[in-house]
Amino acid sequence: MLLFIAGLQSIPEELYEAASLDGASEFQKLRNVTIPLLGPVLQMIIMLAITTALKGYESIMVLTEGGHMAKQR
Repeated sequence: MLLFIAGLQSIPEELYEAASLDGASEFQKLRNVTIPLLGPVLQMIIMLAITTALKGYESIMVLTEGGHMAKQR
């Protein structure tokens, strides 16, 4: 959430003002100004989520020996 907030704060107000002068509705401002400018932030968040998920996968594989039950003697 902090990354999204930082991304939103980095968007200049002048872009919203220009869109308003061009007659854009609030939805059009969101679709044509906000979302495209949040693209790089969204890419970084997705990359961090994937690497975090892969780190969790490794510990699960080590702890469960690949998901197979241990051989009973």
